[in-house]
Amino acid sequence: LGADVVDMEAVPAAWDGQPTPFAALGRPHPSPAYQVRLERDPEATALRSMSSDGRKRLRSKVRGLAKLGEVATVRAGDGQEVDRLLAAFFAQKEERFRSLGISDPFHDSEARAFIRSASLSGLSEGRPGIELYGLTVGGRIAAVLGGAADADRLSGMFISFADWPEATKFSPGDVLVSHVIRAQCELGRSHFDLGVGEARYKRTFCDEPMALVDVFLPVTATGRAYAVARQGKGALKRRVKASPAAMRALAALRRARAVLRA
Repeated sequence: LGADVVDMEAVPAAWDGQPTPFAALGRPHPSPAYQVRLERDPEATALRSMSSDGRKRLRSKVRGLAKLGEVATVRAGDGQEVDRLLAAFFAQKEERFRSLGISDPFHDSEARAFIRSASLSGLSEGRPGIELYGLTVGGRIAAVLGGAADADRLSGMFISFADWPEATKFSPGDVLVSHVIRAQCELGRSHFDLGVGEARYKRTFCDEPMALVDVFLPVTATGRAYAVARQGKGALKRRVKASPAAMRALAALRRARAVLRA
């Protein structure tokens, strides 16, 4: 095909207990992913995977949201629900990225069209390319989660939450994740994961880190130069993520940039 390099980023070193082809040729990815093994009983899953303090805090958050209105979870089952959840997701993400000083990858119209198409594809058969879940509080969408699924696993791809002062302190995103995990147990799936990247909420619900590797298979001299540059960038990211001081400085720079843009 005339390719210079095969670039496979964030490849799980193993999948369902089996080594991933090419993983031995990779370099460690800057961040792991996090997964949880599911049981048919949602309560048994939570008891095994979450700390007692984590479960206690979650119950407190649910009670706090319930004071603002009826708390419910919806799984998109038709095009109208897809559009409603995605409209909330895109708006919530736009506001969140703006406040953090990070460019919004979902602002692109083609990206939005792809996500909508994948959410609608197979929906009428009950097997959409992207499953969408929403948490409503008093009828308003407080959080949205989308993931790719097969018969055994749901892999979370994106999540958002509304920036409502009265609701944010009760972490609607956390409450939604807990409801989605419960739904996966009831559906009989064996695993749930929250994808690549470090985040407190991921460690709260998913007790098994997944090792990831970046695999670069150069074909040409240009491809080899590219692979060296990408490996260097990955090493720098690992050093930054391993340093709390560096991460705090990066967050401060992003906030300052957001203020300047505003």
